[in-house]
Amino acid sequence: QAEEEQARVLEEKRRDRALLARYPDRGSHDAERGEALKQVDEVVVLAQRRIDDLKAQRKAIDAEFEFYRHDPSKAPLALRMRRQDNLAAEQAQLRFIEEQAQEKKRINQRFDRELTRLNQLWGSAR
Repeated sequence: QAEEEQARVLEEKRRDRALLARYPDRGSHDAERGEALKQVDEVVVLAQRRIDDLKAQRKAIDAEFEFYRHDPSKAPLALRMRRQDNLAAEQAQLRFIEEQAQEKKRINQRFDRELTRLNQLWGSAR
């Protein structure tokens, strides 16, 4: 047990040194947090653009459906499938955007935990 405890303490010290080497000050930590969040935001922008494209496609599909508005069941199967695929693709993009919101939350939680530890390390280094 003593060896396990010593190994744990050594591992914790190694992690602390690595954390301090990676983030020598608050600015470097904040910059990396910002970069991580920026990457997620960029992916969300692309997903939103895809949703906009899908909505434009759906307008064209709906225009074709206008001919069958009195009896949508008479619409060609290919047209009905395009509409269904379009709606499914939009739902997938919306789920993806929600997943990215959760990812941002995880990123912030991780950086908050690191910052708590770094504040202790920076304080003891002074």
